[in-house]
Amino acid sequence: MKISAIILSAGFSSRINVFKPLLKINERTFLEEIVFKLEDIVSEVVVVLGYKSDEILNTVNLKSAKFVLNENYEKGMFSSLKQGILEIQDGNAFLLNPVDCPLVKKQTYKQIVEFWQKKLKKIIIPQYENKKGHPAIFPAWSTDEILKYPDNTPGGVRNFIERNFSSVELFKTDDRGVIIDIDTIEDYKRWIGKF
Repeated sequence: MKISAIILSAGFSSRINVFKPLLKINERTFLEEIVFKLEDIVSEVVVVLGYKSDEILNTVNLKSAKFVLNENYEKGMFSSLKQGILEIQDGNAFLLNPVDCPLVKKQTYKQIVEFWQKKLKKIIIPQYENKKGHPAIFPAWSTDEILKYPDNTPGGVRNFIERNFSSVELFKTDDRGVIIDIDTIEDYKRWIGKF
C-alpha cells in the first residue's frame, strides 16, 4: 500500500502577520523543510497552494513536489484538503501536514508511516504526552468519504475524525514537534528563533 503526503500551504497566515510557508527554519522555508523530510518516505508529495501561490513558486526549490492550486482557498483548510485528495494517486492513503507544523523530526515521519503499515485501515494520529497533533495519516477508504463533505463543513478534518472515531489509532511519540503549530510570532521566537 502506497502513501502520499498532502501539505496544506494555501491559507492567509492571518494570525502571524507574516507569510508562514516562507518563514525560515534550518536555512530552508517551512515548506522546503517539510518536503525535505518527507520526500523519500512517501510515494509522492502534493502541496496545495492558494494565497500568494506565485510568491511560493518563485521562492522555493522543490523539484520533488507536485503543486496544485486551490482557487477556493478562502473557504478554508478543508477545501484545500479536498483539492489535495483529488491530486493524489488513486488508492493511496495520505499523510496530512499543515505548513505551520515544520518541527516534526524526519525519524518521526518514518515511525508513523511504519506504524500505519501495520494498521492500514486506521486513521493514525500522533500523540505527545496527552496531546494529539500532526501529521495524521488517513487510510485509502477515507478519501472518497472526505470528498463527500461540503467545503464549509464545521470543524473540517476534526469533524471527520470525530465521526470516524472508532477507526482512530493513536501513535505515541516523544517528539514534541507533533504538537507545535507556529501560529504567532511568539511561537516562532519560542521554538525556532528570532526574525
